[in-house]
Amino acid sequence: MKFIKYFLAFAILLAIGSCKKDSPGSPAPGGPIPTGPYIYVGGNVPLAAGGTQGIYFKNPISKVVLPGSLTSNTLKNASFVSSVVSFDSIVYMTADLPGYWKKDSFITVNYASHIQYLAMDNNNNIALAGYDHSLNLAYWWNNNETGLMHTFDQTVYPNEGVMFFGLSGIALSGSNVLLSGSYTFMDEPTGTTADTSTLPGLYETLWHNGNLQILYHDYWNVNFSFTSTVGVVVLGKDVFVASRISLDSSRKFEGGYWKNGAWNSINNGDFWPNSICASGTDVYISGYTYTLPGYSHHKAVYWKNGNLITLDGTAATATAVYGTDVYVLGIDNNDKYVVWKNGKVIETLGSTSRMELKYMAIGN
Repeated sequence: MKFIKYFLAFAILLAIGSCKKDSPGSPAPGGPIPTGPYIYVGGNVPLAAGGTQGIYFKNPISKVVLPGSLTSNTLKNASFVSSVVSFDSIVYMTADLPGYWKKDSFITVNYASHIQYLAMDNNNNIALAGYDHSLNLAYWWNNNETGLMHTFDQTVYPNEGVMFFGLSGIALSGSNVLLSGSYTFMDEPTGTTADTSTLPGLYETLWHNGNLQILYHDYWNVNFSFTSTVGVVVLGKDVFVASRISLDSSRKFEGGYWKNGAWNSINNGDFWPNSICASGTDVYISGYTYTLPGYSHHKAVYWKNGNLITLDGTAATATAVYGTDVYVLGIDNNDKYVVWKNGKVIETLGSTSRMELKYMAIGN
């Protein structure tokens, strides 16, 4: 059977913001350059002529007040933002481009077509992940590329059909590079329940220095075209991967996280995770809870070290920690993107019908 590859596309529900700039960190015309630390929020807006434009919001956190003090900025040549992260107080941003931004500067990565995620260690070693110039999954460790496609290509699954694949996050543990993601086979032969590795379906995955670990095989649903894991973090010797799985043929979802390969549900499984981050000794998973049947009555929440904190909204999409303050990006009860600081809304950014905002970081 012919092997057809698809890489994940991002869902777009976005519109153009008010003020635009061409590169991260550009000062407002005619005004002094403000001092940080800054809050960054990344996302996308649609263009009238079709397609999308990558955008980000930026402002010193000392000046983030209700309403609308954050103004949008365009990312030159980018259709969407794929991550916003902070290391050692420096903010990095990735998009659908062959490199990444470090503050104002764009840094090109050899043989890359799209750098999706990045991580750094205390020695400023950098790990990058995304698609190479052949649109194959890969990661780069100190500029050396390692391909991932061989871990689930036709040498492993000789009869595969249409396949979706993608990454959802990256983390470092010493010199070890960990990548979360998933892949889907739609036409692999049925196999047996005794050997579920031959069954079709979605495979939740964790790569460790390029070696594949299957966290979960959902062979009930062969039509997933998304990455069900949403990110990975490392805390000491513990590896956390936030995720959602389909439990059985009824396709009831359960949300939670993998810790060192063991599954843990959140809110008895009635939880939809959107992102995961770590700060100090704390792990944060943002998302929303819901009520069954029908997945109704969404409530914005974030999980911290086993505790579920509820916010006044319908979904949380990202979390950032600065000092003792917890900032959460999400959607309020009026379908507007907002930023909460310690549970209180400090910024309203715009309607969900006009933009999609998924990433946040605090730094310079």
